[in-house]
Amino acid sequence: MVIIETDLFVLALSLRSASKVTSTYVMGVSHVNAERIGPYLDLNHYLDNSDKEIYFLIRNPYDRFISGLQRDLLVEGKTIEELHEYRKDNWYHGCPILQYIHDKEYKIIPYDSLSTYIDADNDEKFLKNFKNTHQESVIEYAKTVDLQAEFDAYDYIMNNKQILSPSHFKDMVSKSKLVNFTGVGDMVFW
Repeated sequence: MVIIETDLFVLALSLRSASKVTSTYVMGVSHVNAERIGPYLDLNHYLDNSDKEIYFLIRNPYDRFISGLQRDLLVEGKTIEELHEYRKDNWYHGCPILQYIHDKEYKIIPYDSLSTYIDADNDEKFLKNFKNTHQESVIEYAKTVDLQAEFDAYDYIMNNKQILSPSHFKDMVSKSKLVNFTGVGDMVFW
């Protein structure tokens, strides 16, 4: 989960949901080598305690899982079976999150509409060549993973949460200042 806190809003980005390009858009050039000034606060802290607007970039759970598995395979250089044994179903980039926050208050940015919010290429380009060689095995494996609770939460969120308008998001980004980060860059994955 990447959480970007500004003086006006909090933006939550689940990994494998264009978190890198979106955080670069919000933070500008200061998006790597960040140091946090204060302690890490998880998403639930903001959802339960913040008086700022909270935005969540939301992606279809199946697509996010596929992307996360492909990235894990590429970065860790292991087979799906080795990753399965290593992770014990705790998939770092595709782990469930929506089912734990569906009842909280926030506005959403749909992943499929991201290009209307930010002017950046989708981060899936990173996996272009990899998809050509491993796509079938990843899709077959994904069929064995139970994502039903995540899909139920996704459907609930998409049907019941307010979609943030691209113009409001761009306006808030242009007026905001980062909070709780310092240094040359501000991108933190945790």
